[in-house]
Amino acid sequence: MMMRFDENTIIQNFKTFMREVNQKPTRNDVRDFVEKNFVLAEELEKWQEKTSPRSPLISKRISQPEYESFVNELMPIWKILTRRIKREVIHKDNITRFSIIPVPNGFVIPGGRFREFYYWDSYWIIVGLLNSGMTTTVKGMLENFLWLIEKFGFIPNGGRIYYLNRSQPPLF
Repeated sequence: MMMRFDENTIIQNFKTFMREVNQKPTRNDVRDFVEKNFVLAEELEKWQEKTSPRSPLISKRISQPEYESFVNELMPIWKILTRRIKREVIHKDNITRFSIIPVPNGFVIPGGRFREFYYWDSYWIIVGLLNSGMTTTVKGMLENFLWLIEKFGFIPNGGRIYYLNRSQPPLF
């Protein structure tokens, strides 16, 4: 969730909140605090590379029609899973109000409930993207990893600031 206020204000609001509930907040108290200090905001927008191939390169190497059909049915899923950070999120007035790490290029989320990239998942996603001929997306994701290394000295576990204290096996 996006912070409605700057970090210091929220910390002060939390201290006040804890005093008001005598250090024993109920579930409803916590819900009210969160609603007053945070707001749901979309950080990402759908995105796709302009030169996405219609048919994956790997399908040319598959001799069994049912497997070729399966691979071709997977191609539209990339469009569902590709994202990039919204411009308003990286605006200087907003950047510290979000937990997402604002990488410069588009990327692919693992799917489902995920709203950020994950390092380990990205390795396997990149393998699939390369086999699908989506080299522009792969290049952007690799550039994101280089950016993370330059900024933090390593690639964190995932694309949130709370992942900055851990990583995964160094696949890059």
